[in-house]
Order: sequence, then structure tokens, then C-alpha cells
Amino acid sequence: MRRLLIVGAGEYGHVVRELALQVGYEKVEFLDDNSSIAVGKVSEFGRFAGEFDEFIVAIGNPAVRRSCVERLAGTFKLPTIVHPMAYVSPEASVGAG
Repeated sequence: MRRLLIVGAGEYGHVVRELALQVGYEKVEFLDDNSSIAVGKVSEFGRFAGEFDEFIVAIGNPAVRRSCVERLAGTFKLPTIVHPMAYVSPEASVGAG
């Protein structure tokens, strides 16, 4: 079972959730300090290490996003999620996250 933890339950996070479900993730949840739909706060990420395999940060602010990625990088795998109908140039490089 593919399990994804999304940091950020705002609009960007919901777009990532929809995409993740389309590409085969079976369990997708949010961490967010200010959302009632999140399973926990960002500072609690460690308690989810056995429950989720991968995480992605869906926060619009680049500085905050980078900080979260750096904090969580050793705990979970950071996947690359590409919509099945997206065109990716053969000359492009798609990295983790």
C-alpha cells in the first residue's frame, strides 16, 4: 500500500492529494498546524514515521517549503508525483518532490 503524508492542507495540499490518489496512493493524509482536517501538526511528524512511507510539502511559500523539506528529509522518502496526462519534455529533469 502506498501511503503519503502531505505537509500543508491548503489549496495546494488538496491539489497534491487529488493527484496522489489518481496515481495510486491508497492512504493520503495532511499535517498542518492550522487545519481541522489534518491528522496532526507539522511538529508531530515523527510519530507518523511507521504509518506513512513518503511525504511531500505542499506549502506555497518557497522558504517555508524548503525549511519543511530539510526538517523531514531523513524521516520519509520524498517522492516525485507527475500527473499521468502531463507532458514532460525529454530534455527536462524531474527531481524528488
